[in-house]
Amino acid sequence: MKNKWMSMTATALILAVGTLGCSSSAPEPKAAGDKPAATAATDAKVKIRVAWWGSQERHDKTQKVIDMFMKKNPNIEVSAEFVGFDDYFKKINTQAAGGTLPDVMQMHEGVINEYVSRNLFVDLNPFVEKGIINLKNVDASYLPDKVNGKLWGINLGTNSVTMFYDPAVFEKAGVEELKPGYTYDDFANTLRKIKAKMGKDFYGITLDNGYDGFKHFVRQNGTMFYSADGKKLGYTDDKVFIDYYTYWQQLMKEELAPPPNVQAEFKNLENSLLVHGRAAFQPAQSNQIVALASAAKRPLKMLVYPTLPGGKEGHFLKAAMSFAITSHSKNQEAAAKFIDYFTNDVEANDVLAAERGIPISSEIRKTVSAKMPDVSKQMFSYIEVAQKYSREIDPPAPAGDNEIRTLLANLQEQINFGKLTPADGAKQFRKEAEQILARANK
Repeated sequence: MKNKWMSMTATALILAVGTLGCSSSAPEPKAAGDKPAATAATDAKVKIRVAWWGSQERHDKTQKVIDMFMKKNPNIEVSAEFVGFDDYFKKINTQAAGGTLPDVMQMHEGVINEYVSRNLFVDLNPFVEKGIINLKNVDASYLPDKVNGKLWGINLGTNSVTMFYDPAVFEKAGVEELKPGYTYDDFANTLRKIKAKMGKDFYGITLDNGYDGFKHFVRQNGTMFYSADGKKLGYTDDKVFIDYYTYWQQLMKEELAPPPNVQAEFKNLENSLLVHGRAAFQPAQSNQIVALASAAKRPLKMLVYPTLPGGKEGHFLKAAMSFAITSHSKNQEAAAKFIDYFTNDVEANDVLAAERGIPISSEIRKTVSAKMPDVSKQMFSYIEVAQKYSREIDPPAPAGDNEIRTLLANLQEQINFGKLTPADGAKQFRKEAEQILARANK
């Protein structure tokens, strides 16, 4: 278990960015899934600790919302803890070992299974059933943090993969913009038309053929990325891997996607080929629209990924991060009340301004989006479209996921440089990925 716990720490340290503070003592832990601790959230003064990572902007917004919450709930005192992401899980793991986790902690889907296996989270379903956390305006697709029917976290902001594109390129090339429902063949044909008009040094799409795109393609082929028990890959036919990377090889062969050495010069989001006007499309996450449009200094649009004829929907709505209540908390009802306020209070969400992603409450989305600048509104409207092309999210990633992402990135690079065929890459990925999962699940 010790090795598994250290593996989780390594996984956690790669997946986000941000800022925490100081801590205080907390009670002896309760087993995950135990009944909520009864707290006099409406009578005696109680204290809860809330921990998160994020930028200074996130800290300032969150602290202001905490102050607003305490003003409305004078019987609940909230202590804020925030730190940079690289140190966040180091501190959390130290607190976990000492039985001093905060009452509420920010987390991401990559660590859910690890923390649940160590009985560090409580099931939030009882709080929902009692009405302490109100999810009446929340569609089930916005609640991905479930394991075996238990709700371990409340999503703080939703996003999905998207194809950013430059409408000015379509206008200049005299090519009609694609509409949701287009296929992979439609996409390649559109890139060919654009390339024919825009010339040699212009590419149809940036060379972003890694984990997110491949996972999307796996889902379109009717399976999940991992098996239900998290002990092997979810797809059984390596043709899925071969087809995906063969498609991208053809795009590179026709110079519709750049060679990897060119892509490497423009790999940062704000310095991408799309930003520099040398590509029409760039796959990324929907909440990156503001940063990308700001860097490009011109309007950009968002489009769902291509569809696979005869396949299933590949999109899913994911939690950028979530709030969980830890089993070390003696004041779980007060903690649940804080999460509900964060989720459903209009004034609080005016302050938060969707900084963590799209709010999960449909009512809050309406009020917040109405006050957003036009570029941010795109993020809201896109999620509504993406939801129509989505199906259920994969279960939380198993232990070893981060190592498998690294493995895929290494094989992807070799394939892109022509050092490895898609067929050989498929065999190597399956062999090494399942070895990683076997070690992680010991």
